[in-house]
Amino acid sequence: MSNFFKDKVMDDLENSDDGWLTLAIEPYTFSLLDNLREKDIPEKYTLSYDEVIEACNKNYDMPAMLKIFFRDKDFSKEELDFLNFDNYNSKQTSNLFIEDGTWLDRTNEELHGEISILINLPDENEIQDLAAIMISRILHNCGHIDVASGKEVQDILGCPKEEMRSRSSHKIIRSINRRLQEIIRKDEWKIRNIDLMLKAAKWTVDAASGKIDALANLTKLKCMTYSDKVIYSMEEVK
Repeated sequence: MSNFFKDKVMDDLENSDDGWLTLAIEPYTFSLLDNLREKDIPEKYTLSYDEVIEACNKNYDMPAMLKIFFRDKDFSKEELDFLNFDNYNSKQTSNLFIEDGTWLDRTNEELHGEISILINLPDENEIQDLAAIMISRILHNCGHIDVASGKEVQDILGCPKEEMRSRSSHKIIRSINRRLQEIIRKDEWKIRNIDLMLKAAKWTVDAASGKIDALANLTKLKCMTYSDKVIYSMEEVK
């Protein structure tokens, strides 16, 4: 494969003494999730009476509670959004647990029972489902597309011929979304970098809107899949 299609991360792994282990396991990487794991977030944080009162009085939603009660973690907006991400694999990344029979004794300022924030960071077995849903949301928020450009994207992704006959922009987007879900869930392109998957979804949307640089990047990524190796990185076409 020419340098134009080189996967630098994969190349470094193949040439390092201990890269064989990563190549054998083929783990997924996701910078946002990696950063959150490094923050050593507890799986369970039990609120005190004062914290419950503060949350109630100020009508805190989950992102606000995470920001206030985990203030030492210094979350970015993207990390807070991710921690409040729901509906992947029928789970929420964070949720509130209230033990049955819990009540507040305001007279004595005591909390009877337990109210906790539970953090469920996805593991290796859930990462594909998470990526597929995040990609679906990118496509769902897509605005106007160019029909001709959308058909080019369908062709690159390998959408079924019967779906490519439609000239409806809404049907084209649904076709692209369905096909991307299939590519991710069936691991057809062997992408191991979730950041790259999300970029590919963005390139798909932009390419369908007629942006040439996005089309070039999507085409390059598709060409890299012909090596039949897992993909960890791709240098973007500028």
